[in-house]
Amino acid sequence: SYVAIENGSMVLTLNNFKFIGCGHNDSGIYYQSDANGNTPLIIKIEGDNEITLPGGTDKSLYGFFLFGGNGDHVFTITGSGSLTVTVGDGNLSNGIFVQQADLVLAGGTVTANVGSAGAEFKSLGVSVPQGTLTIDGGTLKASGSTTSASRGVNVNKNVTIKSGEHS
Repeated sequence: SYVAIENGSMVLTLNNFKFIGCGHNDSGIYYQSDANGNTPLIIKIEGDNEITLPGGTDKSLYGFFLFGGNGDHVFTITGSGSLTVTVGDGNLSNGIFVQQADLVLAGGTVTANVGSAGAEFKSLGVSVPQGTLTIDGGTLKASGSTTSASRGVNVNKNVTIKSGEHS
């Protein structure tokens, strides 16, 4: 796996990447764009990739945390591989969390499974609370837990499915 700049964009290529643990901001992978949206991130998935946060903690957990900031940010997932994000029980349990940005799934198979969250919090497979979710190729499989505020997909604006699959 590696990060490169291609055509003015940051590209994170995951190629048979496996991560177990909890890193910066209680996340498996954390990325923050600059305030002007000048560093959009493209995530290329090749082979079978896994991000696992075991859980069993009172922390808020994020498998993949993408923070846009204050600009027009779009994060794109593309490629022909798979990405499975599994997050255990936590105070808050999020598989893929995109803050202040849009998310586009343009290829590959993305699966997000999350554990239970604390009584006052949510368990969310894929969450894009301030942006839009577009599926234009690829497959999205997302599930929440049995927590009452649990959702497989949480989007407060628009969801657009142009092509591809979801469940």
